[in-house]
Amino acid sequence: RGPLTLYEFLGEAKIMPGKGEGIEGARPDLSDIRIVRKDGVAMTANLDLVFESGNLEQNIPLQDEDVVIIPRRRAASESPDDKDGAVSVLGAVNAIGRHPLSEAATLLEAMFRAEVQETAADMRNVKVIRGKKTILTANAVEILNGTDISQNIHLQPDDIVIVPRKTGITTT
Repeated sequence: RGPLTLYEFLGEAKIMPGKGEGIEGARPDLSDIRIVRKDGVAMTANLDLVFESGNLEQNIPLQDEDVVIIPRRRAASESPDDKDGAVSVLGAVNAIGRHPLSEAATLLEAMFRAEVQETAADMRNVKVIRGKKTILTANAVEILNGTDISQNIHLQPDDIVIVPRKTGITTT
C-alpha cells in the first residue's frame, strides 16, 4: 500500500464533510487544510473540491511527521476578520488547543500557557505558522538561556504554534 492520503487520514480520524464536530464543538473547515512537512514546507488543500467535483489533486499523499491542521469552519455570522486574540498550540504540550493571549504575547508565553512538556519537547525546533504559507522556526532553548531572545516571536491572532516531540520519545 502506498502512502496515506489526506482523505484516508481524515477518514481514520472520523473527520468527514458534514459529519460530527471537531475540537471545542467547532465544525472542521475542509476547504482550508494546511499540511506542514518535516522540512518546513507548507501547503494547503481543499478537500471540499474532492467531494464536490472529484478533484483528486487536492487529496495529497502524506509523509511521515507531517502536521495536518484543520481549522474550524466559521459560523455564518462570523467574518474572516473576526479575531478572538487566540493562538493554537499543538504537539508536546499538556493543553493542546486555542489559548487566548494578550496583544503582546510571545512564543514562550503561549508554550507555557499550553503547559509545554519540557522533557518530551524538541525545544530547539519550535514552529509558528502564520497564515497559509509563513513558517517561522525558533530555538526556545536559546530564548530561555538568554543567548538569543530575538527568537521569542511576537504572536498574532490565529497563529499556530507547533512544539514537536523529540525523536525517540514515546507516550503511553
